[in-house]
Amino acid sequence: MENPFGIVLLVVAGIIYKIYQSYKEEQAKAKKRLEELKRKHQTVTDYPEFEQKKQPERRPAPVIREERRPAPVIREESKPEPASELPDEVKRLQTQNQQRRNENLKGKLKRLEPVQVEELDKNEHFDLRQAVIQQAILNRPYQD
Repeated sequence: MENPFGIVLLVVAGIIYKIYQSYKEEQAKAKKRLEELKRKHQTVTDYPEFEQKKQPERRPAPVIREERRPAPVIREESKPEPASELPDEVKRLQTQNQQRRNENLKGKLKRLEPVQVEELDKNEHFDLRQAVIQQAILNRPYQD
């Protein structure tokens, strides 16, 4: 036990050497795996049915200019049935449906009431500079 520093140094050097050896082994294994992958890839491409076929060049489609013609006017001809021909039951169902629609619309639509806006006093004015400063103060990042 005359030189404990030398013994510690030898132990640390031994550990470092073992780490280096395992690193070299892992590198050799990785190199083997890569070579096997390359060989497998080459054997797959050796067969013609697995080769990728070259796709023919695609040319852009020719531009076809169309003459602008006015769109034909489609007239809807509806033949309203006279009210006298509809049976009473159909008329009653139509009025009930119309009333239901009106009630649903009234329930969905709310009347908008005017909002009272507080007017600024004539002595008060909006200061944009002050507003920007206050916003920067409020949005600043938290610091310990």
